[in-house]
Amino acid sequence: MKKHTGFVPIRTVLVPWVHEGPGMNALEAARHFEAQILLVGVVVVPPDQSLSIGAVAARALRKQLVHFRKDRRITSKSQVIVSHQPWKELAKYLQKEKPDLLCLEWDSHFAALGVTTNDILAHSPCNVVLVRGKLPNKPKKVLVPVRGGPHAELAIRVGLGLHAKKVTALHLRRPDDPAAGSDAPFKGLERVLKQMPEVQKRFAVTDDPVELILKNAKGADIIVIGATSQPVTSSTSLGTVADRILQEASGAVLAVKNGRPSPQIMFDESAGMEAISILVDKWFAENTFHADEFKRINALVEMKREQGVTISLALPALNEEETVGKVIRVMKKELMERKPLLDEIVLIDSNSTDRTREIAEKEGIPVYIHQHLLERLGARRGKGEALWKSLLVTRGDIIVWIDTDIANIHPRFVYGIIGPLLQNPQIQFVKGYYRRPIKVGAKTQASGVIRYTDKGYFLEVEEIAERERPPMVEVREYLERKR
Repeated sequence: MKKHTGFVPIRTVLVPWVHEGPGMNALEAARHFEAQILLVGVVVVPPDQSLSIGAVAARALRKQLVHFRKDRRITSKSQVIVSHQPWKELAKYLQKEKPDLLCLEWDSHFAALGVTTNDILAHSPCNVVLVRGKLPNKPKKVLVPVRGGPHAELAIRVGLGLHAKKVTALHLRRPDDPAAGSDAPFKGLERVLKQMPEVQKRFAVTDDPVELILKNAKGADIIVIGATSQPVTSSTSLGTVADRILQEASGAVLAVKNGRPSPQIMFDESAGMEAISILVDKWFAENTFHADEFKRINALVEMKREQGVTISLALPALNEEETVGKVIRVMKKELMERKPLLDEIVLIDSNSTDRTREIAEKEGIPVYIHQHLLERLGARRGKGEALWKSLLVTRGDIIVWIDTDIANIHPRFVYGIIGPLLQNPQIQFVKGYYRRPIKVGAKTQASGVIRYTDKGYFLEVEEIAERERPPMVEVREYLERKR
């Protein structure tokens, strides 16, 4: 990377990737900078519809974003925003991540996010670049018209960051401005530009800056221009000059706006039961996954290694001699021997009277009877006793439980639950739900009932063998009843 005296290079760029909406041109523009790119997935739900309908779109978007991770410079957020008004949450991401640049497509991102130009430019907590058109892969000539003021330095930084063969800084002054080259807003910028021989400098006096810019832009691949430094009355305007350049220039245009330091912005949900319903729907939409999203077990193993955590699988059992052996063999072979995702497997038995414990011991895993653990506290009936007492005999930072009576056992029953925990360390609890087949006589129906947890808010991991989507209305009604 070239080092430009006086200008800090752009190191991080955030791009909102909207489901079935804009993002590609902004991403391609961001790739021109030698910077780390942060992709944030966004699903916009119409205001008259429940947020929970965004779950399927969120899943599809996460799957799409995974492909971009092949580029080491791109980091895609595992958490997809599902919202009626996603800009508020994007603003929170910007405050948290503090990127050097927010890259948006003009004006498709505004329409997709349901905001005006003023909403973003007046309240963005970071620098913004608006992309109009597709940038060439290897730009040869970049024109940066500058007047001075708060956006000129950012325009130069962006122009240099495109790594074109030629960058021209065109200093514009109106006839009624101070003497040529001596106007105060340009003074600081001028001193820096004098130390940069790679930037060609031009000076012009004009009462029609747009015509002059367009004339000088002939042959240029990209124009980088700053928004107005004065407040604009229209919520859809970047200022007279920038507006016309965006509309009339023949090549690609990048319009930049320097971010202003601002106090922490808080966005509160409205009070009352309606707000609770919105939060539940939103949580459901953003945090419902399919186990197939985590079938790249090597990626999970790498996340586990990076986080320095260990994982234990505890198997509660009561008279499961017909299935327990297969459950242990599958998990041991696939998730310990082939892929080291699990660090240990233990059986927590509820005093079975069949061969369950004997089979588990033959498979080479530790076996415990939960009634014999902490005997001074006495024993209780039910699986809950086995679950909490398994914490006494497991060593993992993450504990996974699955049943031992699963006939169609598959590693996804485990990695589908582990995946969200490793992908987002803020998640503390994961619960699977499944469409269970119903056996009627000798026949088995593929579609049965869906099982859920019955307390609290939680991350739900969908594992559906027949790849069917659960009816969202059924889920919402369930959550309503539990509230």
